[in-house]
Amino acid sequence: MSKVKNDLPSVKGLKILCFLSFLGFVYCMAFDSSKFITYQFYDPDALVEDSNAYEIITNELSLWSENGIDVSAKGINVIALNFLLRSAMDVLALLGVALMFYRMKIGYSIYVFFQLLYVVLPFLLFSEGFSSVIPLQISAVNLIYVALFTTQRKHFITRDK
Repeated sequence: MSKVKNDLPSVKGLKILCFLSFLGFVYCMAFDSSKFITYQFYDPDALVEDSNAYEIITNELSLWSENGIDVSAKGINVIALNFLLRSAMDVLALLGVALMFYRMKIGYSIYVFFQLLYVVLPFLLFSEGFSSVIPLQISAVNLIYVALFTTQRKHFITRDK
């Protein structure tokens, strides 16, 4: 009984980490989905030049263009694909977090795989200018969470056959 009591604060820490990760995923899914919708249906002729959206999109496109990202129609489709794939990886990594909440070790494996893929994907799609599309600070947060969950690995339960 005392061993269970000693483990409770650590497991509580794991659950808090899962909750914070859930909040982060809600933000990331909203961000990535909105970027996907923005660039999937991007039509420069349909934007009103005085609007806030026009200014934001124009600034992003000029920054990306300066950093070597293709902003032609084909390049915009690749940018939209990037955000679509990142949204899908958010959902799959969130599945890993849900499993980790119940202390399942497979959740950790799922989470780490999709988080690392989430960080590497922009580099694979854009090579040199990837940090202008997805800033390195955002990727660093994902890697910090992988490290934090790695410190909690001892609390996961494996299913023995």
